[in-house]
Order: sequence, then structure tokens, then C-alpha cells
Amino acid sequence: MPYVPDIFYNWRRLRAGWRLLLFLFVTVFTGLAFFWPVATPLQWLLVKLFTPDPSRARILYEGILVPGLLAASWYMVVVIDRRPWRSLGLPWGRAYLRQFLWGVALGLALIGSETLFVLLFQGASWVPFALDIKTIKLLIFSSIAWLGVALLEELFFRGYLLQTLIEGLGVVPALLLSSLLFGLMHYENAPQHWLYVLDAGTLGLVMALMALKTKALWLPIGFHFANDFFIDLFTLFPQPLPKSFQVSLSGVLLDIAFALPLAAFVFYSGRIRPTEEMARLFSTYLKPARWRGRRPAEEPVAGPTDQGPPI
Repeated sequence: MPYVPDIFYNWRRLRAGWRLLLFLFVTVFTGLAFFWPVATPLQWLLVKLFTPDPSRARILYEGILVPGLLAASWYMVVVIDRRPWRSLGLPWGRAYLRQFLWGVALGLALIGSETLFVLLFQGASWVPFALDIKTIKLLIFSSIAWLGVALLEELFFRGYLLQTLIEGLGVVPALLLSSLLFGLMHYENAPQHWLYVLDAGTLGLVMALMALKTKALWLPIGFHFANDFFIDLFTLFPQPLPKSFQVSLSGVLLDIAFALPLAAFVFYSGRIRPTEEMARLFSTYLKPARWRGRRPAEEPVAGPTDQGPPI
């Protein structure tokens, strides 16, 4: 029997649209509950220990709210959806640590290739900086802060939000909508607002593909962390950033030119695939909506292939 997408209709449990609204409400509630008693003193402590520049404290805001978002996600996954917590995409083990490290490597490869392009073709020069105690403390601070940012944004945009959109709209609309929302969240991050939305949205699509291919969040978390952290390193340089690393039309086009081949690699690579555990959880508890035809039958659990071990 043909059926409509599960936006506000779902024959199994609370409709996907209502679950998303409830998720947003619970996220705001837990964020505020955690932010006031914990976030402000923790932020003050980290700034006091690692950096004399209070203006850099802004990047701590998101990371400090991770426990609140974890609580909201746990409530939605375990209590409302009644499925295992690990199905959200945050299991732990050596395979997932490897995924995180591969994400860091892919993020470093993207930034490194763009940096090499700028050095070779745009006349920029490498400006070394002294690796003193002040710089080391600043690097530690940036590592903690950007890891927190990556955890929060991936958990929100590529976690429960993306999974529920897939159930309600289907895979392709969910990828596009979650990436658009991710780009719009960065609207105020630069004077050229819409250019930054396009830039962030493109990278959001890459990270959504990573989450979809691995059925987990560790690969996009590693990529997100590396991308933000290594871009932040350029703010340590005592000269203005090259034009291609500023939020300008040429900078955004450069990002897209390097991000699209990376997206194709993620999509087509046989090595980027879920572990058997995540493939089983995804096929059991998450059924993508389809716009036409009949409700899809149960898909078999993905098993070993001859493509080598997953990253």
C-alpha cells in the first residue's frame, strides 16, 4: 500500500515531525539547565588556565553544552524511540577510535591541500611562530574548545536530527536539509553572511555523508575537529590571512573545489562503511522514508565484504 513520507505520520511510534519538535524543546531545556550552574565557571577556569585572551572564550560556549545535548539525545533515543543508545552513532571501541583518527586525517588533508594551493599559486608565505609556553597553552585550549564544538555540532546536526529526518523525509532530503540548517547556523560568523552559509553548508554535506556511510558520528567528529582546529591555527600568524582563507567569494569557491572531490571519495569509497554492529542497529531501528512505492522490506544486515576492513 502506498504511503506518504513520515513527516508527521508514522505507523510505528510518535511521528517524526513531533519527535523533532520534542527534541528541540528538550535540548533547549537541558542546555539551559546545564549552562547556568556549570558552563560559566568552567569557561572561566579554562580561560584562566590556558589563554589570556577572553575573546577566545566564545568558542567554549558550544563545547560546554555537550552534556546537556547528550542528555537530550539519550532521552529521545532511549525513552521516546525505545532503541539502544549506541544506535545514535556514539559507540566506543577501537574501530570507532580508528574512524575518529581517519576523520582527523581527512580534515588535515583538506586544509593541507588548500594551504599548499595558496602557497604555490597565490604568492602567500609561511610565517613560523615561536613554540613557547604561551603558544603551547593556546594550542591546548584550542584543542579542547574545538573538540567540544565538533562534538556538539555533530551530535546535534548529524545525530538525532539527521536520523529522524531520514525517517521522516528520506535520505537525500535529510542530507540536504540538515546541511542547509548547518550552514544557516553559521550565518552570523562572518560579514559575508551568505557566502559563509554556502561554505559551511558544503562542508556540512560532506560530514552528513560521512555519518550516513559509517552509521556513526566519529568520522565526521574527527573531520570537523581537524577542520576547525587547523583553520584556527592561522589566527596565530602575525599577518592577515591570505585572501583564499578569508570568507570571500574566492575563498568559498576554493573550499567547494576541494570539498566536492572529498565528498565523492567518501560516497564511493568501499573502505568507508559501517561496522557490522552499526549496520545491524541502523537496519533494525531506522527505516528511511520513501516518497513513492511501498514501505521497504527489512534489509539484511550488512556482512563482511572483500573490500578490506572499514576505516
